[in-house]
Amino acid sequence: MTDFELSDALIPTLTTYAIPLAIGVVGIVLIVLLLRQLYQIWLAGQVRKNCNVEVPKGIRIGRSDGEEGIGNFTLHFPYWQFPKKDGTADQRHSNNKIYQPKSVLEVAGFSFKSDNPLTLYSFVLEMRNHGNAIGYSNMESFKRQRAVQRAKVRQSSTSVDAIVASFSSNPSEFEPFCADLYRHFGYRVAVTPSANDGGFDLKMTKNGRTYIVECKCFEPTHHVGLPLLRKLVGANAIQHAQGLIFITTSTYTSQAIKYAKESGIELIDGNALVRMCQQAWGNSLPQQSVNPSAFELTQNDLLAQIPEDMWHEFV
Repeated sequence: MTDFELSDALIPTLTTYAIPLAIGVVGIVLIVLLLRQLYQIWLAGQVRKNCNVEVPKGIRIGRSDGEEGIGNFTLHFPYWQFPKKDGTADQRHSNNKIYQPKSVLEVAGFSFKSDNPLTLYSFVLEMRNHGNAIGYSNMESFKRQRAVQRAKVRQSSTSVDAIVASFSSNPSEFEPFCADLYRHFGYRVAVTPSANDGGFDLKMTKNGRTYIVECKCFEPTHHVGLPLLRKLVGANAIQHAQGLIFITTSTYTSQAIKYAKESGIELIDGNALVRMCQQAWGNSLPQQSVNPSAFELTQNDLLAQIPEDMWHEFV
């Protein structure tokens, strides 16, 4: 018998064993997948029973080896293997790929993992709302520190010197302070990114009107002149807002005041700012604890940690 004839003779034998073996392997894989799915369903039932919440899609449940008590979680955000300075994909690399570490929550004897940090954090809030104790993440703790600091600044905003002193070590916090003040008066306010603010610091809306605002925390002896006001007017050539507002802790030159009247800019000087603070928060506020909702992470907080060219995957 030739080698060719031998090969032909083996084909039926190999086929006889290979097909059942392949079917068996596929069957085992399907059974394993089914058992895993059934285990997930059972765990979801245990979570529902013990924690009073439904586990959303996109979160995988497991058992935690940690001690039961106050839960903890860690948010991890996706990133490109080869990013540009802003975190988006560097198009010079054709084989660029996304690394997507899992965000993890451990609480009540369970572990929860997800590729989507927004999904996991939403689940954290749901767990807390149903009485499950979960500690603050690093991002929440940082936001809480800022909220506490802002509360202290509001409580001490009884004079121009006090306001200036509050921001002497961190001038960039003056813009969020002004944003909080205008929110008290019913405005919807967005703070522009400090690196690329487009010539203004706040964009606000109220009663269908839009406003752009420039905020400058200067020493009282520093006078705001024409160049800064002209810069705001120039920014509005692109924004087309109905109102322009300039806020400072100091005063304005006579030329700046004249230009503001001609250009329709509302000027808020240091004394006017103090009066607004008193109207909003009173002359002297007692020490108050910060409402926990003040340092909950917003969708914008979370998206800021994700490269912009990935946002469509998460919202």
